[in-house]
Amino acid sequence: MSRVFVGTACTAAVAMSAALGPGLSVPARAADLFIAGPLGAVWKGDSATGEFQLFGDICLGSINALAIANGTVYAGDETGAILRWDLATAGFLGVFDLGADVSAMVADGGDLLVSELAGTIRRVDANTGVILSTLTSPVPIEAMVIDGNDLFISGPLGGIWKGDAHTGGFFYFGCACAGSVQAMAMDDTTIYASDDFGQFESYDLATGVLTNEGFLPFATTAMVMAGQELLISDPDGNVHRFDPLSWIVSDTMPSPINILAMAMVPAVLGDLDGDGIVGVPDLLTLLAAWGPCVGCANCPADLDGDCTVSVPDLLTLLANWG
Repeated sequence: MSRVFVGTACTAAVAMSAALGPGLSVPARAADLFIAGPLGAVWKGDSATGEFQLFGDICLGSINALAIANGTVYAGDETGAILRWDLATAGFLGVFDLGADVSAMVADGGDLLVSELAGTIRRVDANTGVILSTLTSPVPIEAMVIDGNDLFISGPLGGIWKGDAHTGGFFYFGCACAGSVQAMAMDDTTIYASDDFGQFESYDLATGVLTNEGFLPFATTAMVMAGQELLISDPDGNVHRFDPLSWIVSDTMPSPINILAMAMVPAVLGDLDGDGIVGVPDLLTLLAAWGPCVGCANCPADLDGDCTVSVPDLLTLLANWG
């Protein structure tokens, strides 16, 4: 499978950004994978084909964390900067300076939860950069995931801790990883963790019971869910497509950088143009497709799968507006 890379380093990224103007203006889609790392630039690629292109760069420091929410891409670096780009246009929106290194980051509604390696977690207003509150974890942090009010953290000590995203109160959840946990991801029922030795484990999200464990054929630097599979990066910049049920690596996609952080555009029911926002363009697309579908398998506006675009689909779209 051929891969396409645009640019090879931060200096090349800067030159390209200057030539192209404020962003690449390539709309993001729900299948898009965002990656970043030591070179200080963010790249966007197709999660199915691995064709990456430069999305944005500032090059203040190594980018350790990415999050996507509310139509915005957030990148946190080792200098304490939170860089922001418009998801749809790649236009640069500005920088928040938190004054401490960023080791992990997750979106929580209109806020960001941003950790530093030493263990402090700051709740930051995603629009203004104002620090709203601070939590203290019992361990250094290199990875975070969130499920409602439940915040899971991990890092160099190898264990997973669980706490309330607003009040803290962290307690030991699980993990027998021998090395530093570099990445975590979760689906509706399971939380996954992997360390810098390639040890991989899965836990029942509700009970904390270990459901699977073993070793991957590579060390892990970052990890995201892609449907029912995981996309896992290694220290050489490769992205591996891994099925956690069968333990099969079905594809390996080289990237143009060493990867420290990854994020996927969240799939939202009703987001027909895949820009991470349900809005007027999606509504117009749904209305244009109103009525029986010509082909049931290729009718994206049919949100309830009954082969007809009708009132229930419209109500679903409106319920997810924004």
